[in-house]
Amino acid sequence: MQVLRQVVARMRGRGDKQMLTAAYELLRRLSDIEVHGHALGTEHYNYVLEFLLRTHRVGLGWGLLDRMAERGVAKNHVTYELVVGLHAKKKDAEGVRATLRSMKREGVEPTALCYQHLLAVSPPEHADAVLKAMATHGRTPSVAHYNTALRRQASPAAAAPILRRMKAQGLRPDVDTYGALLVASGD
Repeated sequence: MQVLRQVVARMRGRGDKQMLTAAYELLRRLSDIEVHGHALGTEHYNYVLEFLLRTHRVGLGWGLLDRMAERGVAKNHVTYELVVGLHAKKKDAEGVRATLRSMKREGVEPTALCYQHLLAVSPPEHADAVLKAMATHGRTPSVAHYNTALRRQASPAAAAPILRRMKAQGLRPDVDTYGALLVASGD
């Protein structure tokens, strides 16, 4: 396992090409470690998955998730955050929602970051429902969540209820909030 930590340490702070090379090396090491009878945990797979996604190797990322399933390695909230982020980058709202449903089926609560991604890809008219769902599941929306919801609105009239809810929650608008309102106003 020390080898994995060394490879991961070398991956941090590198450019995409170097990171990709290191990710491939890490995948090879995973195979070597498994061949020698050592069990790999979720955290090891998450390291590799994170770097594959950062280097835009989506196909390898999905392959790694399949490999986790084949070996009976459980996904945790970090694994799911990475998958939700992948879908969000692709603007795949249904993929985000499907992953959130999988999380719930497996008893993993969606994180604040998962909801942030959901807000970013959901239709603007669903923003209020997403913010309410967060509260229902014990996640308090932050200024960043509200800013994402506001940024998606098509008009100041549509943005106004979200801004009122934000203020009612005791959150103060920041520079990004005002930028989001400008986007909503079309300026």
